[in-house]
Amino acid sequence: GGVTCGTVFGSIYMIITRPRIEKPTVTQAPGRPIGTIFKELLRISIPITISASVLSLTNLLDTAQIQGRLKFAAGFDEAMTEKLYGSYTFAQTLFNLPPAFILTLAVSVIPAVAMAMAKGDKLTAGKTVATATSITALLSLPAAAGLMALSGPIMSMLYPKQLDAAAVAAPLLFTLGFAIPAVCLVSLTNAILQSMGKIYVPIISMTIGAVVKIVSNYVLVGNPTINISGAPIGTVLCYVLIAAVNLGMIIATVNPPKLLGHFVKPLIAALGMGVAAYFLQAVLLPITGNRISTVIAILMGVVLYIVLILLFKGLSYADVLLLPKGKSIARFLNIREN
Repeated sequence: GGVTCGTVFGSIYMIITRPRIEKPTVTQAPGRPIGTIFKELLRISIPITISASVLSLTNLLDTAQIQGRLKFAAGFDEAMTEKLYGSYTFAQTLFNLPPAFILTLAVSVIPAVAMAMAKGDKLTAGKTVATATSITALLSLPAAAGLMALSGPIMSMLYPKQLDAAAVAAPLLFTLGFAIPAVCLVSLTNAILQSMGKIYVPIISMTIGAVVKIVSNYVLVGNPTINISGAPIGTVLCYVLIAAVNLGMIIATVNPPKLLGHFVKPLIAALGMGVAAYFLQAVLLPITGNRISTVIAILMGVVLYIVLILLFKGLSYADVLLLPKGKSIARFLNIREN
């Protein structure tokens, strides 16, 4: 309901505030028939819509399969099945947050890459892809490290009245943390491939990922020893494969400079931040309690990550410009154009 209302009111606002288009002063040649244009829009929009729904489709697969495997293969009763699956949804809720921030970046990259490709300028397209990938690494890796390092305290803080379920969800969230950079890359690379005109590549990669997800759930979740712990493992394998296929096609098309190298400095900074946040929370826990110690650890982790990235010079001027208010952020952090 919220998404529908937001879309409707957003569309009304755009219609009301749209710029007035002056009528042409010269006679223009007639365009293509409306039917042809409509078919072309459908040909392009359907694959893009499916690609944009990758996260929802994966969650749908989980919903359709996991409970059945827990009940009929692993041998759990109805109550335990609901408890285990409910704990998994707790972890999924946090897992779904980081990709939402990457979608804005993905949308902003599409025009730049599409324009460069239309001009046949693969060099500029490759540089834009590399910069967008760098920003994705800078945002997704600390999110993953933070959720993994503080998975237990965060779950206990968010679900204080359901501590048993939170305890089950914590290791599931830890495992899902490995998939966060991959799912963020999937959102970005899907958009990049679409801007390159390769609208069916994400469909192919998603199909491969979905097959792996289904097989993993079937084998792992159905194992009584592994049970619900197999669900996040399948998610990791699914998104890593999708991201790998997408990146492989992008590299083959525009060969972005030093693409994988953009992950090194953010990874080191994220690991340092995660370790520091873990020990800080553990030290503060007996003094302040779980809620306050977790919040302090998160805030200090953010500050430490920014400091480490600046020390390692892992944030370039081009990276910052892709962010909202990029020039203001660059001035504040004293990052200058080379």
